[in-house]
Amino acid sequence: VDVIGGEVKCMVFGGIVAAICIYKGVTARGGAEGVARAVHSSVI
Repeated sequence: VDVIGGEVKCMVFGGIVAAICIYKGVTARGGAEGVARAVHSSVI
């Protein structure tokens, strides 16, 4: 029971992180500098 809860929690947090990174990447503007800013802001 605890293992399943832990796996679900990991999948949820992983999905949230992936969604934020995808959003930052898709909305990046300004060429290479914009991509660098998007990567930096998604890590932080």
